[in-house]
This record gives sequence, structure tokens and C-alpha cells, in this order.
Amino acid sequence: MARRLINERDNLNPAVLGKIEKGGEHMRRTGFTLLTISLLVLSFGCGGKGGGDTTVNDHAYSVAIQSDGKIIAAGDSYDGAGHRWSFALSRYNSNGALDGSFGGGGKVLTPLDGGVRAIAVQSDGKIVAAGYNYDTTFLLLARYNGNGSLDADFGVGGTVLTNMGGAIIAVALQSDGKIVATAGVNLVRYNSDGSLSATFGWGGKVIMRDGASSIALQGDGKIVVAGGSRLARYNGDGSLDTTFGAAGEVITTSPYEQSSGVALQGDGKIVAAGSSYNGIGSYDFALTRYEGDGAPDTTFAGSGRVVTPVHSLYTLAPTTVIPDAASGKIVAAGYSSYQFVITRHNRDGSPDMSFVDGGKIITTGYDYWGGVSSSVSDLAVQEDGKIVVVGSSDKGDVKGSDFALARHNGDGSIDAAFGVNGKVITGF
Repeated sequence: MARRLINERDNLNPAVLGKIEKGGEHMRRTGFTLLTISLLVLSFGCGGKGGGDTTVNDHAYSVAIQSDGKIIAAGDSYDGAGHRWSFALSRYNSNGALDGSFGGGGKVLTPLDGGVRAIAVQSDGKIVAAGYNYDTTFLLLARYNGNGSLDADFGVGGTVLTNMGGAIIAVALQSDGKIVATAGVNLVRYNSDGSLSATFGWGGKVIMRDGASSIALQGDGKIVVAGGSRLARYNGDGSLDTTFGAAGEVITTSPYEQSSGVALQGDGKIVAAGSSYNGIGSYDFALTRYEGDGAPDTTFAGSGRVVTPVHSLYTLAPTTVIPDAASGKIVAAGYSSYQFVITRHNRDGSPDMSFVDGGKIITTGYDYWGGVSSSVSDLAVQEDGKIVVVGSSDKGDVKGSDFALARHNGDGSIDAAFGVNGKVITGF
């Protein structure tokens, strides 16, 4: 999609310009990259869209639940009139109504010429939003205060640009406040102020053998990542943990199996989810559990692996895996261009028959949101067991798309007390 790029460097306040240019290596650039950060420093709130009645496309890619039960969704918003991409965040009360104490009426747009792909909520309520900048393909992070304003103590004016190709698609928070992120084959760690962690890898960066799309952090500081045909575990300094699998890595049994989500159970076992080619021209949903050393857990379905028939034309990714500490049940979800799947399994890997349709929900994006062309991107599980799903619902023709949220009860049924008949649509 074409976008108009304007270099407004000369129009910046000299004080702001000086602060930007002293912001470290990730800011020592001129031209369009500098414009991106200038817009970040000078802009906040839900305004800023260009004139004209043209399409606005809003896509939600990540969701998180705050400790107070409020729900945060994040993604990007493209303003056709202003030819501008923005970080887009919205926050909702537990009933699905927009939270008026966040940003402007529950919504925040930050015109960074980029988009959010993953979010995490700190223990102090601050929100880390991670993604990338479209113009530079730099990694891009922003941190917001609880009211939606940018956190001036993070990076430069609340943002950090890292000179690496790709986009951050997974982010996790260590107990010491450090931020771990994956971007393609790169594993990156930041200090709590946004600077790169010098004690991790080479200047805060580790190059992995395979791309990773999910992160899980162990209590001992080790980092488990999943992506492609392998899982890997890294020590706190970024070196591979040779006590895990074969020299730090576990390879799936078939090149046609892809792991795109990973999570840790309370007992230290590792659960990975992704796709498995079924040999008849389509893919099914696969869930695998490993012991702490990377060996298959044979108490899980006898072999460590469960396959749920889905018959998707494409691999199901990215995938979310969430073990329930109280019940031991495992909720997992994935999507392709056409299908969306939620499954719930008992501790032993068997389908949870108390969950709708024999332990699974399989639908198309169109059926799920009721839109013309829709998608599902992420889910989170509330403390009460309810499942919150986010994605996007297209309005058709040239009307654009909106954030879409839905909530399911613990048995998989739609929660009618959330929004309108269990669903919420939000436009920016």
C-alpha cells in the first residue's frame, strides 16, 4: 500500500531534536527514521488523522489481561487520508466497554509509522508494546503508563528503535524488569530503561538458528523459544543451554511439523503448539509436551503429542498456548488465513469434553466475527477461566477494518455479558 513520506526534521523544536539525536545508536539516523521519532515525541491520543473520508484499517494482533481484570488489545492502524501507520492500543473494562481512563476514551494512537505485534503488562501496570517501523524495518518498542501516555523514562520519549531487520513478534518480561523479544532469527534483551542488555549475547543480541515466534521464561532465568521445526533454550547470558535436548535444541520429528507457540506449566514441563501435516493435503493442530530436559513427556497422551483434526489448507500460526495452573488444563489456539481453532485438553492430553464440541472450536474468521473478511490473532485466559480472543473484522468494500474482541465462558460458549452478544468491535 503506497504511503506518502515527508521529512519534517527541520520543523522540529531544537530542544526536541537535540534529545532525539543524543538517544543512542538506534537514533543516529536522519531523514524518514528521524521523522518517525519526531512524530512519536510530539503526538499522543486519538487524533492526528489526515483529512478526507478515506479508509482506516485497524488490525489487533495481541491481547493481555491486567491484574485488575481490564483487557488491553494492541495492533496497528492505517489512516488512508494521512498515509500514516500508528501503534494502536485499546483498553476495556471487564464487561467489554472501553475504559475512559485510558488515552482518549479508551483508545491510544501513536503515529510511529509502524505497528504492534506483541504486548506485555509490567507488574507496575506499565504496558510494553513491541513491533516494527515500516520505513526502516527496525525493531520498535514503546512503553506506556497506565493512563496510556508514553513513559518518558523508557528509551527516547517512550520509544526504542533497534537497528535489526524484521519485526518483534513475541515479547516477555523477566522478574527483574528486563524485556526479552524475538524478531525473526534474533533474540534480543533490553534493560528496563530500554537500553540493550550488555550481559546478554553480543551487546544484547543473539542470532538463533531458526526463527522464533514465541517465548517462555523459566523461573531460573532460562529462556525457551519456539519457531519452525525446533525449540531452543538459552541461559540467562544468551548461550544455548546444553542440558536441554541436543546441545540446547529439540527438533520436531518431521519437517512438516511447525511449533509456533510455547508455554511453561507450573511443574516446569514445556508445552508447544503448532501444525502437523496430515498427509492428505492439509494441516492439523498439534500439541506436544516436553520434560524439563527436552525429552517428550510420555504421560501426555502416551507419546507426548496430541493432534486435533482441523484439515486447514495452511499451517496454523501464530499459536497461543496457556496452561491453567489451577486445573492443569491447557488452552491453545491457532489460525490460518481461513480457519480459527481453540482447543482445551486435560492434564493427560485428552480432549476436555466439558468444552464445546468435544474440546475444540473450529470456525472461519468470517463466521466468527460476522464480517466480510476477518482474522483471529491472539487469546488470553482470565483468572476465572474465561477466554478473550482478539483479531480484526473487515467491514467490506472501502470501509476498512476494526479491532475485534470476543469472550468465551469456561465451557467454550460465547459470554453474552461481554460487549454485544459476547463481542466488541472498535475502530480508531
